[in-house]
Amino acid sequence: MLQSLKPKLQALNSDSISALLSLQETVPFDQPYHEQVAYSRRERQAFAAYMEEWCQHILERERERDVWGVHILMSSILRVGDDVRLSISSIKRLSGNADFANLVNFAAALLVDFLSIISNLQRILAQWIAKLVGSQLALHVDPQPDGVIPVAYDIENGRQRTEKELASLDARNREILDRWFQDWYQNYGGLLLDQLSFRAVREPDGQQVSIELRYADQVLDANSDVAGALRAALDPYQNMVLGWPVEQMLQSERIANPAECFRVGKHSALAYPEVERVADEEDPFVAAAIRVQERSLKQALGVNPPPPGEVPYIWPEEANAARIAQKIRNQLRRNPQPFSPMAVHLMRDTQKLHGFINDLAQGRVLRQQTKYILRREGHDYEIGPTDEKLRGLDVFQSVVQQVVSYELSLHGQPIPPPSPNSPYSFDETMKAIETHPLGRMAVNSPHWKMWQDVIQGLMLEHDS
Repeated sequence: MLQSLKPKLQALNSDSISALLSLQETVPFDQPYHEQVAYSRRERQAFAAYMEEWCQHILERERERDVWGVHILMSSILRVGDDVRLSISSIKRLSGNADFANLVNFAAALLVDFLSIISNLQRILAQWIAKLVGSQLALHVDPQPDGVIPVAYDIENGRQRTEKELASLDARNREILDRWFQDWYQNYGGLLLDQLSFRAVREPDGQQVSIELRYADQVLDANSDVAGALRAALDPYQNMVLGWPVEQMLQSERIANPAECFRVGKHSALAYPEVERVADEEDPFVAAAIRVQERSLKQALGVNPPPPGEVPYIWPEEANAARIAQKIRNQLRRNPQPFSPMAVHLMRDTQKLHGFINDLAQGRVLRQQTKYILRREGHDYEIGPTDEKLRGLDVFQSVVQQVVSYELSLHGQPIPPPSPNSPYSFDETMKAIETHPLGRMAVNSPHWKMWQDVIQGLMLEHDS
């Protein structure tokens, strides 16, 4: 169909009527439907085949210039798409002519099919360009989703990181390293890049065109992990790079008191020839001289003895609080909330405090009108409130202090020791406490997060 239109559309002073008349002899607009379907399929396949060859020609031409031609191809595809839209508009202007209505509708529909092939190719090219270099507004390429780094940016970030790591090299060593790299590139870099090429291919139905990146026997589409494939292509050369004679970059260095030092590393003798003692000469990537000096244990630990006549002392609740805070850091990998003086005071005996937390979680602390009752060993002990003016967290801490510090009921009865460890998890324990009347009053306090850490630390201390 396009071949029939071409002479008329290219001729000077041509008109759309002449173009349509030339189509009447080739387009089966008045034939049975199945013939129209077969003709349209053949035309779409022929157009897709033409686009495949044309795109491949551009890609190969640019590849000979050592350029990945997807951006050049994109500019051409945008121009072709504009031209097809213009052709559709020109033909549709005759849709009001009854003599050409069927022909116009058939030809316009077929051109729309051609435009869909172009649009699909444009979409795939846009995906490739976005993946490789990011957004390009002039080429109608939108940025990738947040967090997705274009391959070119990823490569440049890696190059900059390497530059920083090599910044300590002097001019001599940098020249040596550059020479090794250039030798590698001349022997292998060109061969590696020659295996990378973009190809235009028709999809299985023959009616759409796609763009693929090929490396050796791999075929990558626009959704593939291109950066990962490129890294995998370079991995086989890792051992070759690790085999570079890095000892040539070492320069001998004089150090004070070499007799107090020992060497580590296969080539450490080149860097520290005055050091005779050797601890390890296996590692080819380390060259170090280490000095060892004897110190007393107190000096090494930075411990200063107390003045004569004084004995070092620390309050047990402070030691307990520091130990529980450290358990949270070590086991939960985070810093706890700072413990308040009242919380530290209540940790003088962590077993008793942990026992009362278990009482709360297991329902052994009851509220009877305005009183709180602790039930242990079959007896009830009134433990609060001690002051009707207290509110929120203050009530909670006052009741805890009555049981843990005073160990007496409000009537002076000794409170027996708590029961063994709780079978509950931390989440179950906190849910039970925060739904208890005592916990409900305390949970809105800004210091309640601290108490959550205290309770979790107690469970790490006694339930593990």
